[in-house]
Amino acid sequence: MLTILKKIYITHKEIFLYLLFGALSFLLNILLFFFFNDCWKLNEINANTISWIITILFVFFTNRKWVFILEEKNGKPIVIQLVLFFIGRIGTLFLENFLIFIFITKLEYNNLIVKIVTQVIVVVSNFFISKLFVFRKKNI
Repeated sequence: MLTILKKIYITHKEIFLYLLFGALSFLLNILLFFFFNDCWKLNEINANTISWIITILFVFFTNRKWVFILEEKNGKPIVIQLVLFFIGRIGTLFLENFLIFIFITKLEYNNLIVKIVTQVIVVVSNFFISKLFVFRKKNI
């Protein structure tokens, strides 16, 4: 049984690691959102945007190092990838902020439920953005 699981892991290592770091970034984003929203009393959009910036930096470096495994040592490709990463993620930030604005600010739904649902949508979208546009081998 362990051998079968190991083969599955090796075959789908990229997806498993993406899900692992996606889960960590999900938790980081949720915790930061509630810290900025509840403790610092920032409105939902500002709290989400600040937590997004911090989380995106975490995600970029973990995805680059452990998920998509790019070992380029030259600084230029890293900067290009970081810019592409942020550009790709800005679209999902706008989507998430829009959903938060509608469902939390205007409709006053539970902010935890809305934040979790929007994060699921964002994590799935971001995998495809990263895989197809940012961390392609020919980008470096």
